[in-house]
Parts: sequence; structure tokens; C-alpha cells
Amino acid sequence: MLKILFKFQTQWEASLAIAFLRQNGFHPIDLEVWPHITFAGAEQTYSVKIPEYEFEEAAELSRRSGYEKALTSE
Repeated sequence: MLKILFKFQTQWEASLAIAFLRQNGFHPIDLEVWPHITFAGAEQTYSVKIPEYEFEEAAELSRRSGYEKALTSE
């Protein structure tokens, strides 16, 4: 099962986070791009998903590495 580790407003931030995780031995899935249309215009979020068994360790590394603002609790 996959869990969302990060949510970003830009695709490049999500791509950098995926590269960071892979360099540190984790296994995030490739970025899925799903635009969500709202009445106010186009709103996009980019989620970084990781296997559930890696979530806690990846979250801890991410907190120590400056990604705490993008972390989710999902």
C-alpha cells in the first residue's frame, strides 16, 4: 500500500523530492500529474507517494533535511 509523503504546488519540487528519496534508498513511485479544476481556475497538487513500510523512516529523514513544510500525515 502507498502513502502520500509530500504534497507540492509545483511539479519540479515534487520531482526533486522524488530524486532526494531515491538517492537515500527509498522507493517513491513516479510522479502522477492530475490537475484538479476548480471554479476559481486550475489548481494542481503534486503528491509524492511512497510504500507504507518506508513512510516513518522517510518522514524522519525529510524532517531533518528541510522538507517538513511539505510533509503530510496521510
